[in-house]
Amino acid sequence: MPGNAFVYGTLMCEDVLTRLLRQVPVMQPAALQGYTRYKVQGAVYPAILPTNSAAKVEGQVLFELSEGELNILDQYESYEYERRSVSPRLEVRCLAPGL
Repeated sequence: MPGNAFVYGTLMCEDVLTRLLRQVPVMQPAALQGYTRYKVQGAVYPAILPTNSAAKVEGQVLFELSEGELNILDQYESYEYERRSVSPRLEVRCLAPGL
């Protein structure tokens, strides 16, 4: 069953997605309200944690990932990672007339 994933770190990079999934899925900018992004001490990747409702984390939503692709992304993450169901707000893309 296909699923979507909100990403906020290295998984926003098309080169990383291509290496992991052999493709760049359809993606759209999004924000996750009520979370804050933190630098993980001694690591090159960030983490997010629920905080106050005024905070938000900018990221991307990757659309229609297969269960196998979701598992690949899970394996890529650190041992501290936990997949959670969240509800990011998609950002509207506006194109100028004629584009």
